[in-house]
Amino acid sequence: MLNDRPCIVNLISSRNTRHPLSLQLPQLGEVFYRDQLTPEATAKLGPSVDVLVGASNLKVPKSELDLYPNLKMVADFGVGYDGFDTAEIIRRGLRFSHTPDVLSEDTADLGLALLLDVTRRVAQGDAFIRRGDWPKKNFPLGRRLFGKKLGIAGLGRIGSVIAQRSQAFRMEVGYTSRSPKNVPWQRFPDMKALAQWCDFLIVVIPGSPETHHLVNAEVLDVLGPQGYLVNIARGALVDTDALIKALKEHRIA
Repeated sequence: MLNDRPCIVNLISSRNTRHPLSLQLPQLGEVFYRDQLTPEATAKLGPSVDVLVGASNLKVPKSELDLYPNLKMVADFGVGYDGFDTAEIIRRGLRFSHTPDVLSEDTADLGLALLLDVTRRVAQGDAFIRRGDWPKKNFPLGRRLFGKKLGIAGLGRIGSVIAQRSQAFRMEVGYTSRSPKNVPWQRFPDMKALAQWCDFLIVVIPGSPETHHLVNAEVLDVLGPQGYLVNIARGALVDTDALIKALKEHRIA
């Protein structure tokens, strides 16, 4: 503690001074930005640090935690925490927090926006017109969502919102999850079974070593040449090489 106020180290860039977190943290304690601290300043400040603030797109490994021997809490300004060494945080008995549900509605918006974009060819149509192609050739038709089968890989907070909103399109919903949910939609045992059933597959599963490349060549093959994939989860859930190959060979839409 410094001057009887908690000492906070913020890993989020000091360049973003208008960030809501940057505006509110000084009300709670003395704030230091990691990117403004020299190694010497970090070593001097380290024993006084009470709280370490990071974000879901940042890495907080053991080596970072080692800099603050009297740390009491680690806070993640985000939902995902796969970049945090949670095993080490637990081993040290530190408090750990993140911000679940704060962006569920917004991320669901993005998921449906991407699904509408890729099926109705919105961005593709915009580029078609901007290139001046419209007087020269016909633009290909898109696909409708209405009445189609939507597979949601991960029926958590965000997946549940997407499922609810898909009902406006009268879509049939299927899902995967670690355990059955009290919902009226069909649960599938794994990603491959879900992909084989659905027309559109949305991935909303947290990133972890267990979910690495969960969408692989086998999943893409059963999704098929009329199937669409939207990933609003971590990029590592999809085998990028297999995805590029499937797209080039027109094995998915």
